[in-house]
Amino acid sequence: MKPKHKNSSPIYLMIIGLLVLVSFIQINKSNYKMYTNANYLIKTDQISNTQMSLAVYRNYGFGAEINFEDINLKQEQIEKIISWINNTPESEITTLNETPSNISAGIVLKLKSRKEIRIQYDLKKIYITRSDIKKSLVKYSIEQKNLNDFFNENLKGHYFGSDNVKDS
Repeated sequence: MKPKHKNSSPIYLMIIGLLVLVSFIQINKSNYKMYTNANYLIKTDQISNTQMSLAVYRNYGFGAEINFEDINLKQEQIEKIISWINNTPESEITTLNETPSNISAGIVLKLKSRKEIRIQYDLKKIYITRSDIKKSLVKYSIEQKNLNDFFNENLKGHYFGSDNVKDS
């Protein structure tokens, strides 16, 4: 009868498997964190198309009419917007489950990967919804003065001909 070699026992194999798993987790820990971080960096070379829309309020007979007006963004504006978002400190990011429905302006960054990043503004806060980080949508708000100012400047005159940001 041949003696059993102690290295082939099930416990030994289980310990080796656990060590390999722990090593794998440690090696990939930084990559995992990169994909779960809400404000994962946006790269301009990933973008295939951009769209910006603003809500325009007008008098219509005895009521009001709301239409959305498309705005063409210049490459310089897109680069600034991406820079402002990418440079937002973690302390200015709040993870959300939902975004509000009273949006006055929005920008969609369509990515070459067929994913998208939506940047929405409700005259107070900036909301970002991303499909490029996880399999499910990632939603968060950011405090970013330059981006707030950008939206406010573009929204001037779109609220019944006046400045809704200042009038509200």
